[in-house]
This record gives sequence, C-alpha cells and structure tokens, in this order.
Amino acid sequence: MSRLKDLEASISNALPTGGVQPHGAGRPRRPGSIPAPASLLAFSGEMAEANAKIGKPKRVRIDQCDDGDFHATSIDQNRVDELIPNIRANGQAVSAQVRVKGDRYEILSGRHRKFALLALGEQEWTSSSRKHQMTMPKGCLSMTT
Repeated sequence: MSRLKDLEASISNALPTGGVQPHGAGRPRRPGSIPAPASLLAFSGEMAEANAKIGKPKRVRIDQCDDGDFHATSIDQNRVDELIPNIRANGQAVSAQVRVKGDRYEILSGRHRKFALLALGEQEWTSSSRKHQMTMPKGCLSMTT
C-alpha cells in the first residue's frame, strides 16, 4: 500500500500547480525537459492561424462536396450504418470540414457523415470551410491512417 502512496505522491509532485495555463506560460521548466523543436513550434503557430481562418459552420448542399484525392481509405459501410441511427436521433452533431475548391468544396473530414446523411434523405449538411491549404514545415513527419 505504501508503494501506491509513493507513486501517487510522485505523480502529484510532477503535475503543475496553479491551474492549467496554455503552453506552459508562466511555469518554470521541469528539470530535464527540453524545448520543443522549432519545426513543431512553427507548425503549432500555423495550426492556430488555420483554426482562426475556419469559417463559421453553415449549411451546404451535399452534392457540392467532393472527396479529396488525399483520402487513403475507402468508405466503410459499417461506419456509415452505425452513424445513421445516431444522426436520425440526434441530428448532425459535428460539422464536416471542407475546403473551398473552385466553385465546389473538397471534404477534409466527414465523408462517412456525408453518406449517412444522404441515406437519411438529407440534401444539405453543416460544414466549416478552410480557405487555404496547410503545408507541413520541413522536419515534421506526416502520418496517414
């Protein structure tokens, strides 16, 4: 039992005090910590700028939204089938993320929602649009799922 108390005390001592502050503002670094790589900091800044440029959610015709060429997987019908009763009962809870591409939209996230809504006979969905394309800074790894 004392080992558990020692572990709890160790974890408690490692946690910051004084509430959560963004990005460690005002907190001294813990011994042995290292600064974030410059490429990660640059990417964090770019993410903040991108999030600021996301438009407010609006209703968009589903037939104006196309899948992007970058999607690595095909539509999983089981996921669509799981979404249908949820959307039927609760509506579309999460906005799709789209990017303006000419006079149409390119789906960044929400492809399975799109097909669930179409199966329910919907012609529009709620989406937020991005007006630019982000690029990964040199030195950052890109992962696909």
